[in-house]
Amino acid sequence: MIRRLRRRHPRLKQGYIARRILERYNSDVAYLHPGRRPTARLRVAVRRYEWADSLGLVFTRMFAAFLSYCLFVVILTSVTASTRAEAQKQLMTLRKDFAGSGNDFMAFLEGEPLRPLQVLGPYVSLLVMLYFCLFVVYALLHTATGGRLSLSKKSRVRNRYLLVDRARGVVRACARAKRHPDGKRAATAKRSVGIAVNALAREVARAYRREASVAYHWPHRRKALKEHAGKVVAALRQAEMHLDTDMPAAVSEISDLALTIADRYSRGMTGAMLDEPRLAGLESVTDRESVRVAAIALLVAAAGAAIAFLNLPSAAETYLMGGVGLALATLVYRGGTTRAMEIFEVVRGGQ
Repeated sequence: MIRRLRRRHPRLKQGYIARRILERYNSDVAYLHPGRRPTARLRVAVRRYEWADSLGLVFTRMFAAFLSYCLFVVILTSVTASTRAEAQKQLMTLRKDFAGSGNDFMAFLEGEPLRPLQVLGPYVSLLVMLYFCLFVVYALLHTATGGRLSLSKKSRVRNRYLLVDRARGVVRACARAKRHPDGKRAATAKRSVGIAVNALAREVARAYRREASVAYHWPHRRKALKEHAGKVVAALRQAEMHLDTDMPAAVSEISDLALTIADRYSRGMTGAMLDEPRLAGLESVTDRESVRVAAIALLVAAAGAAIAFLNLPSAAETYLMGGVGLALATLVYRGGTTRAMEIFEVVRGGQ
């Protein structure tokens, strides 16, 4: 189907799209920084990302997610049913034989010393099969999320160069903001720059887990990479704060940081995405998004369990649960009401 679409619509060819994106990227960089162009390695990284981020990758990820869900449900159901049936049979037989030996454990073992191994054998084989099945599910989930164990090469490549694309988005937003320094579009352009910078900051915070996956397993190297990524995020946020005071200078600084970070990352310099003099005096920023989501889920679950003991009407429990959960989520996010409402809706939907 994808090949048929590409034959009917020439613009869907990956070379055409990548060429147009590179031309726009070069023009944005030249507009922000006259005489400067993206490095050759950076252009190759953008081209590889556009090759991986094709039309077929969406269907591949959706299919991998759906298949992993179905396979997990089938495995869980079959293992539970077979374990129950097998456990009941084995336990009944074991109890009869043990009672026949006069409830003497040593006499029972002398008569059939390998009987415990025969009872545990099916469980061991079941655990081994379950391990391999869960590994397949794990690989499918990596395919859906773009992890290192992904079964799709495009998914791995897209995940590898996602930071480069986020940096390109920052450059694009900065170019738009510079073209519209005032007027009706100024506020929209400034907001677009902030959204793009936050997206790049999230990828920078995860860069040491993706690119330096081998170093991530060593505590001393992991700590250094994580601290450097936190300082880079702090530099991006410090430059973002200048948008409210001097937007032309701020977009120039932000785009310069984005280009430097993307170029260093594309060369594998995860521990030196920015120079140390640029990071002097900055404190490392820690990404606590996963901790906050887990805290909201636990607080909402605890609030629901506590409200259930009040024996209130169902309608009152619903409204009270929503109000308490949203209040707790807002407190955890320290006033970030919009983000708190999004997370709370996800947690409540999951429950």
